[in-house]
Amino acid sequence: MFETMDEHAEEERRIKQVFSRNLRQIARERGWNAKQLAGVIGFHYNTVRYWLHGERVPALPDLLRVSQQLGVTPGMLIDLGDTEAWASGLRAALSSMQDTIDSLHSQLEAYVEATALPEIPAGDFVDALGHNGETGEA
Repeated sequence: MFETMDEHAEEERRIKQVFSRNLRQIARERGWNAKQLAGVIGFHYNTVRYWLHGERVPALPDLLRVSQQLGVTPGMLIDLGDTEAWASGLRAALSSMQDTIDSLHSQLEAYVEATALPEIPAGDFVDALGHNGETGEA
C-alpha cells in the first residue's frame, strides 16, 4: 500500500487533518464546544481535544462509535481513500469483535454448566423441615 515510511507518515498526517477538520465542522454546525462534543460522543475531553487539534485519530472501533453517536457515516468524518484497505480494516475489526463475543459466550456457557444445580425429581425432594415434596407430610 505504501512504498516508503515517508508516504505512510504523510497519509497518517492527512487522515488526522481531514478527521480534525470534519469533526470541528460538525461541532461548529451543532453549536458545541470541545467539552460538549466530548459529552455527546462519550469520550474524555483530552481525547477529543487531541482529535480536534489533529494530533491523533481514533482507532477504527472508536471511529465507528463516534460516527454513530453523531449520526453520521464514518466517511463523513474521514476521507476513506483506498476503500478496499478501509473495508479490510473494518472486516478485521468485526472479526476480532466476533471472536471476543464467541469467547465470552463459551465462558458463559462453561460458567452456567459449572454452577447449575442438578435436577431433582419432585418426588425425591425433601425440604429443610423434612417434609416430602409431593404430599407435604414428614
